[in-house]
Amino acid sequence: MTTDKKNLPKISIISYDGDLSKKWCIEWWEGTKRFRRFKGINQHQTVKDRTQAAEELKAHWLTVLSGKIEGISGTLYKKQYRKIMAYIEAKKGAWRKSSYQSIIVHIKKFLEWNQRKDITKQGLEAYLDHLANIGRKKNTIAGYYKSFRLVIGNCLGEDLLEGLQVKRGEGVPARYFSEGQIRFLSKNISAKDPELWMIIRFIFFCFIRPAELRLLKVGDIILEDGKICIPAAVSKNRKTQYVVIPDKFLEEIYPILLERNPGEYLVGGGFSPVGKNWLSNKHQKLLKEFHFNTEHHKLYSWKHTGAVTAVKNGVHIKQLQLQLRHHSLDQVNEYLRQLGVLDLGDFASKMPAI
Repeated sequence: MTTDKKNLPKISIISYDGDLSKKWCIEWWEGTKRFRRFKGINQHQTVKDRTQAAEELKAHWLTVLSGKIEGISGTLYKKQYRKIMAYIEAKKGAWRKSSYQSIIVHIKKFLEWNQRKDITKQGLEAYLDHLANIGRKKNTIAGYYKSFRLVIGNCLGEDLLEGLQVKRGEGVPARYFSEGQIRFLSKNISAKDPELWMIIRFIFFCFIRPAELRLLKVGDIILEDGKICIPAAVSKNRKTQYVVIPDKFLEEIYPILLERNPGEYLVGGGFSPVGKNWLSNKHQKLLKEFHFNTEHHKLYSWKHTGAVTAVKNGVHIKQLQLQLRHHSLDQVNEYLRQLGVLDLGDFASKMPAI
């Protein structure tokens, strides 16, 4: 049974026109009774972060109220749903913000896919199969499995998860840009947003992930040695590692970075990191403006583009492994295979006709 949105109360965000000195909340009315909720909003010190927290709280309560109002048909599911939502809400303060967001997304996607049926072991297993069949990566499926254990296992019993295994899916990475696309984007992004174009070149030349770049400081760049230190606190795998700055890129950025604060100043500008998705959203907006398919091409595509360009220009695979910070040559080979880069040498030109 689908949610009748007409019956849901309208939830408003009370932000006092962005006044951070006042206590923000979300608010709705049920008849003559007013409800207000403040949790997790006012700890933030910027309008952007506080608004995002208020939107998340609003979405949560819309989900809770939809189950309450629509009269979900299955009695067991109704109890299960309420237990799960109450548990997530109770644990929100104890979990890291990123963990909470991942968990709530995983659980809601499963419940939507399960079509509000009773939650069973067979249903959980079928959903993990579904994720593998549509090409989700194994570590993505493992994230869902972890959320199931953490929430459903604690709320509804570990027996629902007995024997449940992480399925092996084969994800497809974002596509790399072709030479023509690189020329087009180089011309247009550098003209519209030079700072973003510099970030893109860090990704292309040094294979630094966007999530790492937003936290990287100018002081982490060793210009005289042509290297970048990626500290453990910034690195995805929590290890301090180094990458090389190719000569052509070093020539461009050397004079720019010499003018910037060599200590706490961030590569992306300023002393406070931008939001987690700010760079990606900015890049996506430009791609849409240029009529690119943003399902295929993303900010992360520049890392893939750099790796493919290196292979095509004869960079040795061991050097590529070190720059990618992959733990083995097998991992590099698998990465290139997923990108569609096949090491077949002169096969295309030397294969004879029949």
